[in-house]
Amino acid sequence: MAGYIGMYLFGDDRGNDGVNSIYLGILVGTSDRQWLEPVQIKQSKNVVKPVWDIGVIIPDPDNYQNSLIDACIAFAPHLFMNCTELENVKKEIGKSTRIDFTDKSQIPKSWNSLRRQALPIFEKLSIFDASIRKIVDIYPRLIE
Repeated sequence: MAGYIGMYLFGDDRGNDGVNSIYLGILVGTSDRQWLEPVQIKQSKNVVKPVWDIGVIIPDPDNYQNSLIDACIAFAPHLFMNCTELENVKKEIGKSTRIDFTDKSQIPKSWNSLRRQALPIFEKLSIFDASIRKIVDIYPRLIE
């Protein structure tokens, strides 16, 4: 059975007790393998039209440490507009709506170069993670 097991939120944490000004959400789903997909966050004032139409990525389980930066690049490429490889990746992606990192033929040729260029920007982002659990499984039943 497939379902969502977690999520990442990208936002501001300057002096706050939690995430604030959320500008990107990424859901983590699982079935026979994991996938990541964006969540539209209307809270952000700086919503930017996507550079491409990638709506899901399937991470490579042998290289899972790159899955979050890959998802961030795929779902919020506007954060990496100063990366020179972004334009090459845009051309290589074309009209694709997903990238399966387990299938090397689906990965844009310039992706690894873009990932290296994007890393210093990505490392400065405020990223929060959360598990998704059914509420009745973690709280006692309410009494009427």
